[in-house]
Amino acid sequence: MSLLELLLDDILITILLYLDYKLILSISKLSSKLLYFCQRNLDNILRQKLSKIISLITRDCNQQQLINLYQSLSYCKNISAGNYTSLILTNTGQVYTFGSNFYGKLGQGDIAGINLPTLIPNLSQVIQISSRYDHSLALIDNGQVYSFGTNEFGQLGLGDNHTRITPILIPELTHIVQITTGSNHSLVLDNNGQIYAFGRNNKGQLGLNNNIDKNAPSVIENLNHIIQISAGNEYSMVLDYNGQIYAFGYNRSGELGLGDNINKYIPKLITKLTQIIQIVAGDGYSLVLSNIGQVYVSGNNDYRQLGLGDKISRNIFIEVPNLPRIIQISTRLDYVSVLATDGQIYAFGRNIFERNTFERNTFERNTFEQNTFEQLGIDCSSIKNITISVTIGSGHLLVLTNNGDIYVAGNNLDGQLGLGNYHRKNELTKLMSIL
Repeated sequence: MSLLELLLDDILITILLYLDYKLILSISKLSSKLLYFCQRNLDNILRQKLSKIISLITRDCNQQQLINLYQSLSYCKNISAGNYTSLILTNTGQVYTFGSNFYGKLGQGDIAGINLPTLIPNLSQVIQISSRYDHSLALIDNGQVYSFGTNEFGQLGLGDNHTRITPILIPELTHIVQITTGSNHSLVLDNNGQIYAFGRNNKGQLGLNNNIDKNAPSVIENLNHIIQISAGNEYSMVLDYNGQIYAFGYNRSGELGLGDNINKYIPKLITKLTQIIQIVAGDGYSLVLSNIGQVYVSGNNDYRQLGLGDKISRNIFIEVPNLPRIIQISTRLDYVSVLATDGQIYAFGRNIFERNTFERNTFERNTFEQNTFEQLGIDCSSIKNITISVTIGSGHLLVLTNNGDIYVAGNNLDGQLGLGNYHRKNELTKLMSIL
């Protein structure tokens, strides 16, 4: 084992034994710089190991996922779901896509839908993927970013507004360590904690103090030591080194959590929240996770998606009561799921897995409930391993377990479950082992 491998192991062991909030954030920033410094001199195996460690620390910063990574690093994958599409990142840095292919958002070089996981050609050494709506970003291990899909507002960052059906390199971006896609905008974070934004800006979601769309990356000023970014539906949230959150963009429902409902065109500090380790900007509402596993929510609550026992929207962050320690939060449309330390999934909001997803009063949940997927008609009994990640698309669900297995369920009219057919699945079904 090389000296660098031993150093990485020591770092992980230190985190696991002496889990301290600021220590994690310090190592996150240090490791990002270490990756860039060493990337040209590492062999592929070590480079992938380092990339995955950094990707996970930077993205989630929580104990259970660090443990899962440490125990089963070679099986680590990433999953992402967009509008009727799914993306899977393998442990070898390859990306498979399937589902709806409007705008060429599957990156396959055409616009034909696919109902089986299909490898994106000429895209390799990928360490992160993001696809929330109809465009995608892929980060490769040398810090460069590729984009593909719809580009009406410049959300691909390529200097024009032309749709791309294959991944295209964004030449201005280097040293990038994190990516996120919103409804029609994108944010990326470099290894110095600086954020670049591009795409639609009608509500100030780019944080540039105006409402002018940008089709090329633009630096967000006056933000320092940022370690995490999240782009939602016409707004954005970012997390700094000290566990503090800044929010900007659309605020009609109070999703920014600032105590009002006024759009913000520059990043504003949410003063009442500290020691936060994960942020999720959703569709009109927001979730954040603290370093002790508490979940806080703000924004629209028409479908009880805040889990507070009512339908009252909030414009300040409120803690969700009666939850165990949570290690991951996920949201899509009006549905929320959270993952507890024991691998159990809790959920609430509108039942987007119902065939008629526009029926307002079907299977709404007032509060987080264990096994809610079963109550919504999704059978989870097939999962035999610990769940480490959940991602929600437009009426479909992907679950990643600690041994690298991927399970899917929900609507499948566009083949977004990757099962080779278009039949809805009410039970979580394991994907074929082609990855």
